Amino acid sequence: MADHAPATAAPPGQQTAPRNEPSGGKAPLRDRLTGIALASPATALMLALLIGPTLAVGFLSLTDWGFGARSFAFIGLDNYAEMTGDPVFRRSLINTLVYVGVGSCREGGGNLKAACGFRFNPATDSDLKPASHSGTKPATIPI
Repeated sequence: MADHAPATAAPPGQQTAPRNEPSGGKAPLRDRLTGIALASPATALMLALLIGPTLAVGFLSLTDWGFGARSFAFIGLDNYAEMTGDPVFRRSLINTLVYVGVGSCREGGGNLKAACGFRFNPATDSDLKPASHSGTKPATIPI
């Protein structure tokens, strides 16, 4: 027995119109314009809220602009040269790389679970357990 309804033929005297198949595999112009119209708002928001600010911050990082300043001068990579000479920056970069390296090696995404407040012991646990509020603390990774 079939689980689907049988195909029905056109009533006598009526023929079904052939489907307009696009030639060459291209969608008809109307379908393409509809797709563009539907994707445009999301694309505009992505440009305005993600890509635009990222480009602006990238540009400002190459200047001597300070918050509230009315003008700025282009200084190129001097900010980055100063940053790499800072011992606090170097230590924070090392901490970040260690955290990412250790977290990538842990089974089951332990860092994500720790950040979300789940108790997780990779030696004994195989699934997520929400941290209870009865005195237990979320998992942390000492650095």
